[in-house]
Amino acid sequence: MDEHAFLVRTDQFESITPQPFFINPRCFGADFSHWLSAALRARGITVGGAIAEDWGWLLPVTHEDRPYHISIGIMDSSIGMQPAEWRLGVAPVTGLASLRQRTRGPSSLALDGLTAAVEATLGSEPRFTSVVRE
Repeated sequence: MDEHAFLVRTDQFESITPQPFFINPRCFGADFSHWLSAALRARGITVGGAIAEDWGWLLPVTHEDRPYHISIGIMDSSIGMQPAEWRLGVAPVTGLASLRQRTRGPSSLALDGLTAAVEATLGSEPRFTSVVRE
């Protein structure tokens, strides 16, 4: 699977107190997903509603008519810490949901474009003390 990933360090999002709507006590990132959704929409990228997962949050994204997922999860060693370290992954949707997309040719340029937009978004936030491409 093609995935481009980032490690981000920030004190901007909740990383200490699990919320009542969490699937489990380590499901941090709801506020991060809302922030990223708004920031990407401001760049003209289509973002669906955030989906809770047992490891964090998933954002469905459409870029250049192709489906992608952006995963947002706190690193286990950062739970209960401020600032915390987060991992974001940008990947094409695989399986039957993307079967019709395969006839349009390779999506590596579209993935690169989406990844660049995510990187620019993360890099423009002053409260992120570190943004490292993995």
